[in-house]
Amino acid sequence: MKKLIYYYRLFYKWVGFKIIIYALLVLIATFIDALGFSMALPIIEYGGDLQQISKYSDFVYRGLEYFGIEVSIISLVIFFIMIFVIKTIFKLGQETIGIYMLYNLLKDLRFDLLERYRKIKYSYFINTEIGYFNNIITTEIHTTISAFRKYVLLLTRSVMIIVYISFAYIFNPEISILIIISIFTIYFIYKPMVYKIKSLSKMIVKSNVDFQNGFIQFILNFKYLKATANFKNPAKKIRNAINQQYNKGFKLSFYEILTPITLELVGMIIFAFSVIYLVIIKDQQISAIMVTILFLYRALQYVPQFQSTYQAFIAQSASVDILEDARNAMQENIERFEGKVLRNFSTAIAMKNVSFSFGDKIILSNINLKIPYRSTIGIVGESGSGKTTLVDIITGLLVPQSGKIEMDGNDYLNISKDSLRRLFGYITQEPIIFNDTILNNITLWSNDGNDIDTLKKVKQACHIANCSDFINETKYSYDSIVGDRGIRLSGGQRQRLSIAREIYRNTKITIFDEATSSLDSKSENMIQGSINNLVGKQTMIIITHRLSTVRNCDYIYIMDNGKVVQEGSWINLMSEEKSLFKKMCLLQGINN
Repeated sequence: MKKLIYYYRLFYKWVGFKIIIYALLVLIATFIDALGFSMALPIIEYGGDLQQISKYSDFVYRGLEYFGIEVSIISLVIFFIMIFVIKTIFKLGQETIGIYMLYNLLKDLRFDLLERYRKIKYSYFINTEIGYFNNIITTEIHTTISAFRKYVLLLTRSVMIIVYISFAYIFNPEISILIIISIFTIYFIYKPMVYKIKSLSKMIVKSNVDFQNGFIQFILNFKYLKATANFKNPAKKIRNAINQQYNKGFKLSFYEILTPITLELVGMIIFAFSVIYLVIIKDQQISAIMVTILFLYRALQYVPQFQSTYQAFIAQSASVDILEDARNAMQENIERFEGKVLRNFSTAIAMKNVSFSFGDKIILSNINLKIPYRSTIGIVGESGSGKTTLVDIITGLLVPQSGKIEMDGNDYLNISKDSLRRLFGYITQEPIIFNDTILNNITLWSNDGNDIDTLKKVKQACHIANCSDFINETKYSYDSIVGDRGIRLSGGQRQRLSIAREIYRNTKITIFDEATSSLDSKSENMIQGSINNLVGKQTMIIITHRLSTVRNCDYIYIMDNGKVVQEGSWINLMSEEKSLFKKMCLLQGINN
């Protein structure tokens, strides 16, 4: 009962007053249904000795006469039909509300999760497995909806059992009490199975997460695994998760089918002994107890269905718990979006004594740097020196533990993060490309492709990014599908397409995070040409370990072990004979 009340409160929080309306409609429809079945007795007893009729039949006859209706077999049958017509109307309303609740809940939960995903802190996202997020919004949300459907069935069947036993009690209290005792006995007999099902359900949820996480990594790294014939161990990991799903799922399904099959037998035995008790021990005529038997049969018909539905609900309730826990965890890790709305960038970004750590590991230590408006700033250093973490702080993805970062004199802590990030363009080492048309990759579906002004703006962005030529060479030009992660394009083409997207967005600050590190010389020169086209028009931050890329930067910061160890212009840094920067340049074959 505690579990059912807990889930009722949870579902009420999700679907609101609709669940109460549904319960009322179930109650009314079942009550009318029971009333209709009870009309069988007045119809059977009509025409017999009026001195021998039951109190219930007498009550019905008098009721009809009170409303001026002549008691006859025709009026009784018509009244019987009318009751079931009304019951059908309420039943239709009940089922309609039920369907509406299910699909509305699915829609609302998807919208809710999408919004929570969008708002969670970046630090929470990077510390959580991608398979976990994927499992929540694909598998667990559907299992939760299925669990809710079963909860609704539980509600329906519990109401039906209560109503039918109540009507049976009116006709024969003694046998009804015996049936109630039998039902509670059945519940306690099957209770250990419920706990077992709950345990298996939690194990299945975990195996689902393991499978999804393993398979996503399998797909994302397919090229490497294929090229190196290295599928064996990753596939073994996925097979282990599949085996867990199979073993736990088989046991769970067995328990689910075991319950209704055995309970149906138990129910019929109870029904048979009830008839023997009434006819042989109590010496009652079958005709006299027929309505009681009918109600008992209806009640016992739903008892095994209730128990099996309850166990099926418990089997899926772990998904409900996981989903609610995930929603709560995301709510606790939602980023604060309130603050001053920035619509432009006009002076500088300044970092003052900024430090950042992941746990006990210091990533950045006492960073001081300045990025003036429309300047081109280079940030260089070996892998692991803290360059990417620095960028994550500049874009507001991570919050430093100490120090201060400002834009145009506004403290980042007081700025609306959405308005801040809209000012940034971000070109990563692995270009962000969607499996869609070139046009939609640039506009991110923000405009109608048939709009002339949009197409003009897109073409202008592509011209600046040096990607017009290869686009025009494709079969369908801007309507060409680029494939998953841009697989139909070369690395340089994907990178130039990413640059075109940021130019189209008209961002104020563009970050190039190792944008040319994985490209050949020709592609690098093309990207460098795109960057040169933006010099003086945008503020640019170039993160790289390839020092030739920052030759034309206005100012350069050299990082090592999370610290800025040297800074200055290219000329000044190269003029220092023993500078770390000059040493790094010489190692890369750069003399000037």
